[in-house]
Amino acid sequence: MKVAVFSLGPVFPRHVHGGSQRTLISVVRHLADQGHECDIYCTLRDDNAQSFELAPGARVRPSLRFKQTFPEPYYTAPYHLASIAETLRTAASDSDVFYIHDSELVFSQIYDDVPVVSGVQDFVYPTTLEGVFSFRGRQFIAISEYVKQCMSATLSRLSDKHSASVQVVPNGFDLSVFRPVDSSRMASELGIRPDWVPILFPHRPDPRKGLFQAISVIAAAREHLPPEIFARLRLLVPRWMDSELVGEESGHEYQTLYREAEKYAIENDLGRLLHVHPWISADRMPEYFSLGRLTLCIGNFVEAFGNVSVESQLCGTPTIVSRVGAQRTVLPDELVAKVDYGDISGCAELLAALLLDEKSFDTQRFREFVDATYSERATVAGYHEVFAGSAAGRRTGTPLTQGGSGYGIPPWCALTAHGYYSDYLHAYAEDRELLSLLSATPDGNLSAKQGIAPDKLTRWEAEGLLMRQRPPGGRPSR
Repeated sequence: MKVAVFSLGPVFPRHVHGGSQRTLISVVRHLADQGHECDIYCTLRDDNAQSFELAPGARVRPSLRFKQTFPEPYYTAPYHLASIAETLRTAASDSDVFYIHDSELVFSQIYDDVPVVSGVQDFVYPTTLEGVFSFRGRQFIAISEYVKQCMSATLSRLSDKHSASVQVVPNGFDLSVFRPVDSSRMASELGIRPDWVPILFPHRPDPRKGLFQAISVIAAAREHLPPEIFARLRLLVPRWMDSELVGEESGHEYQTLYREAEKYAIENDLGRLLHVHPWISADRMPEYFSLGRLTLCIGNFVEAFGNVSVESQLCGTPTIVSRVGAQRTVLPDELVAKVDYGDISGCAELLAALLLDEKSFDTQRFREFVDATYSERATVAGYHEVFAGSAAGRRTGTPLTQGGSGYGIPPWCALTAHGYYSDYLHAYAEDRELLSLLSATPDGNLSAKQGIAPDKLTRWEAEGLLMRQRPPGGRPSR
């Protein structure tokens, strides 16, 4: 089988640009090991301009002249776009399967009459959403059940135009790589003193990832920790690898976020808290996770899976995650500490409790769960099965349809102790009437039959606070 892959995100020989790219690399290496031929076409960058082999039979071709960094990767000259479309059309027509990683290709006309699979690694970035809604193929792969539910809740409204199926293939993790290891060499290289209590924040510089919330939580933890421990807390923040491409004086958040965070820490009387250090290569992440005492994933970014929390805990370092996106459901409550988004005091109490009781996290139990539920073996085999099925003209998974009747809670919303949270509003809904109705309805289903004015239901749907459900085989309910 010959597989051509499009990836808007870069693929490097050594570094990994993000969680979705790590999955792509693992899948392609597996296909090559099985004797299939793979070519990855990705963005040309100043720091990644030469073709190379990931493995025998798996070649990376960084030749597509998109804008080098996010946002607006399609903001490039029109002749570059024409060249990209031409290159990918040729690659697709010469393959048994054309795979669009993270659905970030909007040139749907280039793969007509070619078996094509679109992988949905997030359901938030504009390029991914544009690619999903313009997809002309028949097969999606969703990174999590959460993403699949979001796709069904939206695309089912266009089911007469969207006849694709979706197969959930969750991210997988190699437990032989992600495990507790000796981190003394890395600690020395990063200038981490032995008496520090390192708290990890291994995220790119996106304000939605929760850097300012992390600083606020540590400030609030002053009330819950002995002074001698609090004084030794340090928040480790790796400087994003793309920061070098945008320039020190660019005004881009890849540069400015670190300065703003340091200023915010000083304002909270935490002038020595932040320890900004160079980006960590993928092969050394187990060392990095192993040197931490705790990892924070408490932002309001709409996580489609949440790799960091899994990788950290596989290496023995407990994590606190916010109940946002897939982080609500990917890991069971008994295996990871969860807080409602914005609950600074509650998170501070959790942070203190985890730091003071190192035995509260059971690494072995967590590793056994991940091995049974999210193994890399199952992930690469899942992609392989979908690609082989598409090459043979078969679909896998289920159609993008939505059952039920009336209106219900969308997968991107959740009733929490702090209110009705919406992932896409990044906040709690302030409509007290809606909250009262949902709190009084055990199954979360609402309809005009309950005496609710139809225009209110329509407005709440338009605001993304409710989703219209279709009865099986029927038309949309009003």
